Amino acid sequence: MHYARFAGFLAVAASLSLAGCGGDGDVKTVPVSGTIKKNGQPLAGALVTFVPMNTADQLAPSSVGKTDSDGKYALRTVIDDQAGAIVGKHVVRIEMKDYEEDPSDDSEKPHRDSIPKKYNYESELQFDVPAGGSKNADFDLQIP
Repeated sequence: MHYARFAGFLAVAASLSLAGCGGDGDVKTVPVSGTIKKNGQPLAGALVTFVPMNTADQLAPSSVGKTDSDGKYALRTVIDDQAGAIVGKHVVRIEMKDYEEDPSDDSEKPHRDSIPKKYNYESELQFDVPAGGSKNADFDLQIP
């Protein structure tokens, strides 16, 4: 029962997000990449999300990327998988789930997010994507 409600919610959310993406379905994006560090060291396996701040003319898609072993990432839009992000101000969220290992079960189970809320769900990070894009959307998270 809960699954059916959740699936219905996802369908409505997806249709609403697609409805505001411009008349021709194309959203102008520019290349965005950077490096994520934790206390000065590359952070591998982190999910980086750029969420556009208030855009008056359309509902703009978020963009995501995953860091490699050197902490480097490149963004792609979540709706139609275009490279980059839209121009303008974004809230930046960085997540990193730790996983429980259960030898009797082959599936991974999310355990907790090892990144403090101030960098993800309650993020204080922002980045202004310039019209020419950026290769320097870098963040160094200070985590005790």
